[in-house]
Amino acid sequence: MRATPHRVTIPRRHSYRASANPATAADGSPMTRSPVPSTDGTDHRGSPPPDFVAPVLRYVASDGTDDAGKHAQPFSVLLIHGQPGSALIWTRLLPLLRGRGLRSLAVDRPGYGRTSGAAVDQFANAAAVAHLLDEQRSPAVIVGHSLGAGIALALAANAPQHVRALVLVAPAVGAQSITITDRLLAAPILGPSLIWFGFRALGLALHLAPLRSRVLTKRVGLSAGDSKEVVRRITYGNTWRSFIVEQRHLVADAVRLRDQIRRIDCPVLIVAGSRDRIATAGVVSALSKQLPGAEVTMTNTGHLIPIDDPEAVASAVQSAVRRSGDG
Repeated sequence: MRATPHRVTIPRRHSYRASANPATAADGSPMTRSPVPSTDGTDHRGSPPPDFVAPVLRYVASDGTDDAGKHAQPFSVLLIHGQPGSALIWTRLLPLLRGRGLRSLAVDRPGYGRTSGAAVDQFANAAAVAHLLDEQRSPAVIVGHSLGAGIALALAANAPQHVRALVLVAPAVGAQSITITDRLLAAPILGPSLIWFGFRALGLALHLAPLRSRVLTKRVGLSAGDSKEVVRRITYGNTWRSFIVEQRHLVADAVRLRDQIRRIDCPVLIVAGSRDRIATAGVVSALSKQLPGAEVTMTNTGHLIPIDDPEAVASAVQSAVRRSGDG
């Protein structure tokens, strides 16, 4: 499957509940880029940048669609990756959803994967997804992994007309999910330095063919070409800068989201890993208490549930589709 380009614009003070979003050209014309994150301690928190233009949101369709002209076809499931990452995290899940008759899109978020431009906070990410969903009349089941679960919640709270149900996979959401390590990585100077070194070291390690094959090809399920592209992005790309931006937004996003979660009234299913050290049992319990009626499914996995137990995620998605009244 190939990624299909789709351009999404977030206008100044984007209103989730209103649909006054200007159309954007579908050609390859240059786009405004939001500022590149600095490493000098500048705080990048706040609302979406003025006149922010989300770079090309790229996606992989579960039905193998690679024709840009088909992006307007309705889809029933939208998949949002976490931090860092790309749509490739769903490589093992997409064929399972296709086998269950569900047309799905897995997006690359701003600043990650094949999407250009700088990263933004969880609410600006939700605005980009809302604009994508503006173009189809039917709502979708929104699936978010890790930090992507926070984006899914922000979307459901602010654009409920687009959301049939939520499936939160290993949700790293809320103040309970923010660790000392997170705060350290968000710190000026030291945080960016550690993040740059970590990404560079990981990328160089994955240049070793046996390790790359074992981790990215055999475990994640990527092709040899996709594996090499991932390694290139990690080692030489701007993924580390995107990671910095999102780290600096974690606390503010958690507080803002806490105040909005009470708006959510759609079905919510949570898929958690019993060995997850990021979305721990305490994090999942705290989140589920804020979402009355949320259904929690435990898997014998760590944090990378879409890779290690895609069947559990596929079953949760199918259950969400049924609970939301279609199928």
